[in-house]
Amino acid sequence: MLTAWMNDNDTNKWSDGLSFVQFAKNTTYHERIRQSLKEAMFGVKAKRGIASSFLPGEQIANIETEEQLEEIANTSETEEQLEETVNASKKKLSGGHTKNHIPKKNIEEDLQPTTSSHQILTEKHELISTKRAAARENLLLQATKMLQTSQKQFPLAQIGDNVRIQVPDVDRGRTDSRNVLAVVVEIRLL
Repeated sequence: MLTAWMNDNDTNKWSDGLSFVQFAKNTTYHERIRQSLKEAMFGVKAKRGIASSFLPGEQIANIETEEQLEEIANTSETEEQLEETVNASKKKLSGGHTKNHIPKKNIEEDLQPTTSSHQILTEKHELISTKRAAARENLLLQATKMLQTSQKQFPLAQIGDNVRIQVPDVDRGRTDSRNVLAVVVEIRLL
């Protein structure tokens, strides 16, 4: 993958492509766990391009040109600056209170996001646990299939069966046979 990336980008700097190749490998669908590695680890699909930006989805859907994107980005920055100005004004207006005095209403507002943040984190943790459990279950299913296939292709030998034993290259000469035919006369379990 790294060689292909270097060829596509006409460069010899392989280290520049490591992050791209790693992202590609981590976000590719994995047949055995039936999801991407990133999904299994973090519980969410990877976002690419503008979808991972700070912009709301409905605004992204309406963007057709780079100029529209720049305009929306500049508008968002202006809104953030306006919000900072409003917050600064509120602090100046509440200057009449002592340092230790915090209105009850503000305490309740401050506690609300903490509770919902805890709930969101708990939900994300549960989602990640579910994804990891699904990946583990899919790997166990794949291992079972592989074992069954192997047992069908290579059944256990029985006494009286003809078997072919491969002779290692080191133990044979040029004209010697690669295999030796034999008959099973005894089975010992180690």
